[in-house]
Amino acid sequence: MRRTLIAGVAATAVLVAASGSAASSKTETLRIFEKTRSIQLTKADGRVLTQLPIAEPEPGDVVDAVFDIYAGDHVKHGKTRLGSDHLRCEFIAAGPPKCVSHATIGRSMLVVEGTPPRVTFGTGRFAGATSKVISAKEVKGAPPSELAHNDIDVVARIKLK
Repeated sequence: MRRTLIAGVAATAVLVAASGSAASSKTETLRIFEKTRSIQLTKADGRVLTQLPIAEPEPGDVVDAVFDIYAGDHVKHGKTRLGSDHLRCEFIAAGPPKCVSHATIGRSMLVVEGTPPRVTFGTGRFAGATSKVISAKEVKGAPPSELAHNDIDVVARIKLK
């Protein structure tokens, strides 16, 4: 499940990336840490599993995860949360899961979808933004029985209009 979530989380990270700096350039490369706050698996039969470790998703299952977003990486990140993110992945019989991520940062929001992940909507300072995830790496060391097992460091390049 962790690998499957990474693609969705990477998309989410793009959302976060745009909030990280106020450079004068219209293209910014940002480093983001997404700290998992909650994760659940809804089975195709409607059962909701929240006990860690979460089972591997199967076709028809849905994973929902909520993250706090920080500038930096898991080793060195800001103390102040930049925003929040909700990732939802629906697992299908063939191919990658269908994931969508909604991140609110300040008074703005980004929506990221697809594989590879792309910004599809934005509001406020993110209106008209496009983006590219350069890397999305799992934070290693946390066992599956801890929420931190799903934390991720992301580097993203975002283009603002």
